[in-house]
Amino acid sequence: MTEDELLIKVTAAAGERGVLWHHCTDSRKCQGHCGIPDLVLLGRKLLLAELKGEDGDTSADQDEWLWRLHESGMPYAVWSPSHWRSGVIQAALDELRMQ
Repeated sequence: MTEDELLIKVTAAAGERGVLWHHCTDSRKCQGHCGIPDLVLLGRKLLLAELKGEDGDTSADQDEWLWRLHESGMPYAVWSPSHWRSGVIQAALDELRMQ
C-alpha cells in the first residue's frame, strides 16, 4: 500500500466517523514552516497525523514539528500501512468519533 492509498483509506474512515479532516498536499508549497503533518483530524479532540509508506522516513522539518508537538503535549501520530493493517489507525479514529 502506498502513502497515497493510505491517505484515501484514512480520510474515508475519518469521514465515516464524522471526523473533520484536512490534508495539505505539499507543505513545502504552503505558507509557514515546512513539515507540518499530513493530516489535521478533528473529532472529540484534535490529532495531527503524518503518513508514511512502509519504509518512509520523516524529514528534518517533519521531525521538528513532531518534536514540538511532543513537547507541547499535543496528540500526534506517525502512521504507515502496517498501522492500518493492525487496526491502530481505525482505533485512533474511533477515539475521535463524533457521537
